[in-house]
This record gives sequence, structure tokens and C-alpha cells, in this order.
Amino acid sequence: MLFINPMHMICIEWIDEFNIGINEIDEQHKQLVAFMNRICSALNEGQETQIIEEVLMEMQNYANSHFTLEENYFDEFHYEKAKEHADSHQEFRDKMNSLIEDLKRDRESVSIDTISFLGKWFIGHTQTYDREYVELFHEHGIN
Repeated sequence: MLFINPMHMICIEWIDEFNIGINEIDEQHKQLVAFMNRICSALNEGQETQIIEEVLMEMQNYANSHFTLEENYFDEFHYEKAKEHADSHQEFRDKMNSLIEDLKRDRESVSIDTISFLGKWFIGHTQTYDREYVELFHEHGIN
């Protein structure tokens, strides 16, 4: 799980319960956690905020690819909750854009907010929204 301490942040440890049962998506989720942990480690090691900004931008690009994959499946399989799910993806995109802009303006205050938002969003999204489409994907041969 994710724990926030302003003096030292503990990164997210991947646990089996995060798996939703679709291999490609689980691997992508692991990569998103790896990005979050790179940010967490950079903050804990006092690395330059430029590194954090670069990782955020890489993560944003990766997340967009991941979201596109899911949303393409939603269209293909006529997923009934596609709009609601895509809206959650857009919330993440909007927040990422905002975090990157905030980081460019004030490189100190966004760090804890960044890790907190990313971790909470990831866990909440994957454990609720993503679990809702698993059966449909399995019915279409996506395992």
C-alpha cells in the first residue's frame, strides 16, 4: 500500500492483489507503479526536480498508451461503462497536466501531492473501475 510521510516517502510495493487477471494490463499497471516508485525514490534521495518532471512526463505518455489500449477494447467490445471509465482516465490526464505545470512553477510543494494523488488514484482506479471490465475482456479472449 501507499504511505505518505513528509520527511521520507515509502514507495508502493506491488502486491498480488493489485493484479486484475489480464496479463497485458497487469504488466502495464506494474510499469505505472515503477514510474511512481522512480518519482518516490527521486524525492527521497533529494534528486533534482528536473528528474521528477521528466519521470512524470514519461509516466504521462505511458499512461496515455495504456488508457488508449483499454479504451480501444471498450469500443471493440461495446463496454457499457466505457464513458464513466474513460472519464476517470481523463481525470488522471488532467491531474498529470496540472502536476507537471505546478512542478514547473513551484518545484517544492507539488512533490507530496504528486505521490499522494498518483498512489491513491492508481489503487482506487485499478481496484474498482478496472475490475469491472475483466469478465467482459475474458469473454472476448483477453486474458
